[in-house]
Amino acid sequence: SKDAEVKKKELTKKQAQADEALEEIQKSMEKMSDQKKEVNKAKHKISKESTEMANKKGEIEKRLSGIQPILDAAKEAVNCIKSENLIEIRALKMPPDPIRDVLEGVLCVMGIYDTSWISMKRFLGQRGVKDRILSFDAKDINNEIRDSVKSLIESKPNSFKPEVIKRSSVAA
Repeated sequence: SKDAEVKKKELTKKQAQADEALEEIQKSMEKMSDQKKEVNKAKHKISKESTEMANKKGEIEKRLSGIQPILDAAKEAVNCIKSENLIEIRALKMPPDPIRDVLEGVLCVMGIYDTSWISMKRFLGQRGVKDRILSFDAKDINNEIRDSVKSLIESKPNSFKPEVIKRSSVAA
């Protein structure tokens, strides 16, 4: 009977240890379940964001595909400018408004904020001005520049029509 009591105490002690271990296992399993839920939420969120980003990328590529021909045409137009044309424009006492407006836009985009005729002539007289324009990286255009040029184009839309520019000056 004494032996039975010792065994009973041991059994009670072992049962308490087993209960504690079981409780730890349950807590651990609940924690793992919570973590699994968190991981699943994160996966869902990432998947959703990835889809949204893919859609945005598609929209941007669609917009850019429309812009690329315009950029190519603009580069071709700059390539066609001859040194004599630049000299002729620089020789003008004051350029016609369309030429001045286009040059103002170009200078602004290039980060030159002085858009006086003297500054424009200085810009046109720089060595490699065509190459500088052709190698310009549009990523350098910040919102302030974009808004300024947009405002200029919207306020004087006729100045930016090729036929108006050609009528203003053969050189342009």
